[in-house]
Amino acid sequence: MRSLIVHKSAVRIGVLALIGLGLACASAADKKRAALYNNGLETMRGRPQADVTKLVCDDWKFEVLQNFETGDPKPGLLRGRTSKQIDFTDQEMANVFASPGRYRVLILIKNIDSSSPTLGEINDMGMTIRKDAMIVVKRFAVLRLVLRDGLLVHSRIWPNMDSSRISSGTSFKRY
Repeated sequence: MRSLIVHKSAVRIGVLALIGLGLACASAADKKRAALYNNGLETMRGRPQADVTKLVCDDWKFEVLQNFETGDPKPGLLRGRTSKQIDFTDQEMANVFASPGRYRVLILIKNIDSSSPTLGEINDMGMTIRKDAMIVVKRFAVLRLVLRDGLLVHSRIWPNMDSSRISSGTSFKRY
């Protein structure tokens, strides 16, 4: 039984080490990517939606994940329309939606990486369990753009977000 525990923990440590190594290598590229997107969007502030979407969708190859419009941006109406990771903070709500007008919120994503580690365990009899079980993890760059009366007024960038954070994870209920 002890060897089973050692094997399971060794597999878990190995997977965590690979994920950590991948994140350490990706952080420099993430900073460059965030700086590129931030500089580009800062130059687009106050420009019409057609110019912004041309840059983001055509040049940077982002795709629209969510798109919604509101004339009365109250916190209760905006919360829950996006993932918890992409949601507006109270301070952002106060700053961005202070002026009256018609608001459009665009959530855009771009697939930047995908990894598929395989897992397997060895039971107490030395046999493999779930040999080559594969977990697919996709990483995305995420942009949240806010347009007021058709002009860009706010942008926020997440240069590296995995698929489970975008979907707010998956909850399982046991009955």
